[in-house]
Amino acid sequence: MVDRKENSMLVVNPAFENFSANGGSDRYYPAKWFSNAPNPKIGSYVEIWTDGSPENQPYPGQARAETIAVSCPATPDGAHRSEEDAIRAGLYSSDGEQVRIPVIENVDFDQKTGIWTIRMRDAMSTTDTQDQIEVKIEDIEPAEEQK
Repeated sequence: MVDRKENSMLVVNPAFENFSANGGSDRYYPAKWFSNAPNPKIGSYVEIWTDGSPENQPYPGQARAETIAVSCPATPDGAHRSEEDAIRAGLYSSDGEQVRIPVIENVDFDQKTGIWTIRMRDAMSTTDTQDQIEVKIEDIEPAEEQK
């Protein structure tokens, strides 16, 4: 989950689809705003089941969540932050806030330096040529959830 507003959350799947053979984007990242989602924090890995009601299709789409499964955040050996906390800090960074619809592609922790590296790109980019953004985060106390 990469963003939230009130009782809704934005979820972007990092596994893109290639629609270039049909004249579409070669990097389409499925993204949806899910309503009825009060609990998960930004940076969480989630799996969502909808209630079956019609979904709105403008990008990113919109649907109502019925069930949300949240994965427990991993905290590597020697780290103070969990992966969820590091992702959240990367999204709240000045570079991360420039991305309209963030796709988290990779998260690494270097125990030796105490630095997290969050690699992301903008899901609104239509080609593979857009540069990946790399945000470095120090492994200190977790960032607070912003509203």
